[in-house]
Amino acid sequence: MRNLKSVVFISVLMLALSSQAFAYFDTGHLYQTIVCQMTRVNPDTQQVETVQTKERSVDLGSVTDIIGMSNQLITTGHGLTTSTFDSSLYHATWGELFASYYTDTEIPDVSGQVGPRWFAGSSKTSNPVFSGTNNFDSGWALVKAAYSGSGTAVVTKDMTASGSYAINMDKLTGGILTSQGTYDGFVGTNKGDAVLTALGGVGYVDMYLMNAGLNTANGKGVLVKQPGQTRNYWAVLRLYTNGDVLVNPVPIPASFLLFGTGLLGLFGLKRKNAEV
Repeated sequence: MRNLKSVVFISVLMLALSSQAFAYFDTGHLYQTIVCQMTRVNPDTQQVETVQTKERSVDLGSVTDIIGMSNQLITTGHGLTTSTFDSSLYHATWGELFASYYTDTEIPDVSGQVGPRWFAGSSKTSNPVFSGTNNFDSGWALVKAAYSGSGTAVVTKDMTASGSYAINMDKLTGGILTSQGTYDGFVGTNKGDAVLTALGGVGYVDMYLMNAGLNTANGKGVLVKQPGQTRNYWAVLRLYTNGDVLVNPVPIPASFLLFGTGLLGLFGLKRKNAEV
C-alpha cells in the first residue's frame, strides 16, 4: 500500500512538473511576434491593395532571465522564412515583416519601481511618450489568452483571427494596422516594432527591451530604467535570419580585429615567400 501511494505521488508530481514545463506564453514570458503587411497591385483589378497574411509568435522564456543574460543565444529551433507569410497571390519580403517583443508580469505598479510591462523599441535613444496603462494591459491579456493554450513555443496564425496580436495590439481594422508598433496605442513616439529589411542584408535586426510602470499622477505609463544605468533599455535583442535571438551581444574589440587582420597579413606574406 505504501509503495502504491509513492507511485501515485511521483506520478502526480511528474504531471505537475510537466504541465509547468509546457506552460508556453505564460505571464512574464517574453513574446516575440512578427506580422506581415504587404502593398501590392492586384493582377485582376490592377488596384493597389494592402494585404495582411500571417503572424508568427515565439515564447522566448522568462523576461527576468532574459534581462540578466550576456551574449547568450536563445535558440528557437524554428527557422524564420518569408514564405511563412505568403498569401495565395503574393510572396512576402523581409521589408514587409515587422517584429515586436512584449509581456506583462502582472506585478503591482509601485511608484519608482520596476513595472509589469515590458516592450521593445526599434530605437535605443528615443524617450517613449505613453498613454494609459490599460491600453497595454488589456491588449496583452487578450493575446495571452489566445496563445497560452497552444502547447507549443512557436505559433503561426491568421492576423485576422480572434485574439491575434494584429487585432489586439496593432489594431487591425478594415484591412489597416491602425496602431502598428504602439502596443494598442500605449507607446507613442518610440515606435515599438522594427521592419526586418536588414535580415535580407546584414542578417540581423536589433531591438531594445524597455520597462514601463505607472505614473500615479496621470494614470499613464512611465519609463523605468535599469538600476545603476542611464540608458533607456534593459537588454538588446538581436534577431537572426534563422529565428534565433542573441541577448545583449558583446561587440568584438577593435584591438582583436586588428590582431586578426595582422595574422592574416602574416600568413599571406609567408605563403607568398614560400611560392617565391
